[in-house]
Amino acid sequence: MSLSQIALVGTGGKVFLDGNLIAYIKSINIKVTGDFEDIESCGSFETDYAYTGCKCEGTMEVTRVNSNLNVEVLDDFKNGRMTMHTIVSRLTNQNTNQTESYSVENVVFTEVTPVETKKGVLTQSIPFKCSLPKVLSSIA
Repeated sequence: MSLSQIALVGTGGKVFLDGNLIAYIKSINIKVTGDFEDIESCGSFETDYAYTGCKCEGTMEVTRVNSNLNVEVLDDFKNGRMTMHTIVSRLTNQNTNQTESYSVENVVFTEVTPVETKKGVLTQSIPFKCSLPKVLSSIA
């Protein structure tokens, strides 16, 4: 089996926001980062560390087709009541039909760009914070 038969390709992916397919998503990136505190010990030139927790954040890039999400996030910021969303991401290897999928809850959008005008198709980068992803399926 060649690498091209096992390599994951983004066109085999689907992303759902609150159960609705995001038809015009260009990319999504969700990253979990560990928080560590340095521990300096007398008599050692090495710095050890202690794990103190983690955070999860991400960014979606979408082709703009309407103003719905912008209006919702602006309203959340204005009223101080943040709407919690759920993102489900599914990526299928088209050659093997194996799928990896994740569910990410407590998604809160942290930035919005309601005004942008330029020549060409408008895309929008939408950063967010969220809970740790739950593995729904994985590719072995």
